[in-house]
Formats: sequence, C-alpha cells, structure tokens
Amino acid sequence: LLSLILLLLIMTKPFFIYLLPLIAVFLFVLLYKKAFFAKAKPILIITLPSLLFYLGWSQLNKENTGVFTITTYFGINLAQEIVGFAEKAPDDYATIRDLYVEQIKTSEKEVGYTYYAIWDVHEEMMRETGQSFPELSKELAAMSKETIINNPYDYMKQIGVSWVRFWDAKIYWDVSRFTNDTVRFLYKGIWKAQHILVVVGKYTFVLVFLLSLIWVIMRRNLPVNLLTFIFAVVMCGALLQAMVNYSENFRFSFPFLPAIIVVLASYCVKLPVFISKK
Repeated sequence: LLSLILLLLIMTKPFFIYLLPLIAVFLFVLLYKKAFFAKAKPILIITLPSLLFYLGWSQLNKENTGVFTITTYFGINLAQEIVGFAEKAPDDYATIRDLYVEQIKTSEKEVGYTYYAIWDVHEEMMRETGQSFPELSKELAAMSKETIINNPYDYMKQIGVSWVRFWDAKIYWDVSRFTNDTVRFLYKGIWKAQHILVVVGKYTFVLVFLLSLIWVIMRRNLPVNLLTFIFAVVMCGALLQAMVNYSENFRFSFPFLPAIIVVLASYCVKLPVFISKK
C-alpha cells in the first residue's frame, strides 16, 4: 500500500522523488541489525516501482524531446531561480539572456515582482530562437546551471529568499468579488486569523526542529522514529524546492501541512509530560 501511495504521489508531483533515498536510508537504519535481504526487501518493495516509473517516464521524454528528464518544465523553473542575477548569464546564451533581463525589468516596473518573468517571455524566446518548448527549456536549464556555478553567492542568497517564502502563507482570491460588505469583512477576518495560525504553526515547527536538532547533537543520539522521518521529509522538501524554484514558494508547503500538524500535535501531547517530570 505504501509503495502504491508513493508511486501515485510521484506521478502527481515528480518533485517528491527525493522521498525515495530518504525512505531507503530510514529503513536501512531502522533495520540495521537485520540480515541484508531483510533490509533490502522492504526498501525495494516500497521504492522500486516509483524509481522505475521515474526512469521510464524520463526515457519516454528523451525519445520525444531529446532530453532525459521527468518534466520539460525543469529549465523554466530553474530560470526562475536566477531571476535576481540573470544579467550575469554567459554570453553564449546572449539571445535568451537579454530577452529575459529585459522582461525582468518590465515585470518589476509593471507588476512589482519578477519571479514569473520567464513565463511572460518564453514564447518570444521560442520565436527568436526557433526552438520548441522542450528545446528552449533545455537551453534555459543549461544557461541557469552555468550562471549558478559562476555565481554561487547570488545563488545562495536566492535559496535563502525562496526558503523563507516557503514558510509564509497566501490565499488566492479576489475580495472585490464579495458584493456584500459584511460578508467581505467577515471572510477577510477569518482569513487573517487563519493566516496568523498557519504561519505561526510553520515557524513553530522550524523552532521545534532546531531544538530537537540541538538535543540530538548534545546527546549524540538520533532517534529513528516517525517524527524524525517527518522532520527529514519536510525540511529536505523546504530546502530542495528553494534550490530549484523561486516564485510564490508558500504554495509548495501546502502538501506538507498535515505532516507539520502531526509533529506539532505530538509535541503538544509530550510537553505536559516533559514539564511534569521537571
């Protein structure tokens, strides 16, 4: 059942492929004293179907587009990551670089943000270069990788910005559509309360993680349990999404909310017991 759930999850959102090595490491440590086959069997049963799907779909994309990748959007997403220093891209990509930089300036002036600039200009890039979407995405990926390698400090700053945005929250609605002032006021109040609750909950999760990490370092003992696994899933997810995409990153945190709630609820139950022992 876990194998099927994981497969469906990765089919829906390939980003979660990072769960495969996490699960493998977690099970290996958990079953460390078992014989090799006893360790390998559950790891393969749970992870192999998803891995085969990932490789198979990537190969299918290669046959159709010439690029071995799980998604042809990768280059577009990675281009968003260099939006703050795209002008530093190598001259080898001058055509798409200059179009991108010009659109970034336009977006900043017209809408006040730039993280969707690549989506506004990618069709013009295709016209100028004569490339198909997969070909353009491949070239954007290559340009972005070279720019990141040549400008590691700018990249690290961008990761920091994206990581912080992951812990925020936003609702996608147009309050002007509420014609009744009382209803509009009521729903705005409800969302404001929810926003505070969600953001405080997220940052409380980060604080609990940091305190738990300090406790592990001081005791030199890492507990291998569900909470440790959830911490790894959420914190790795937060870091990895920040490494490959810069946009409204708070929307990437939505799938992790149940896991965050589980951790906070667990520590809320543990806290009175901990205090009573003191």
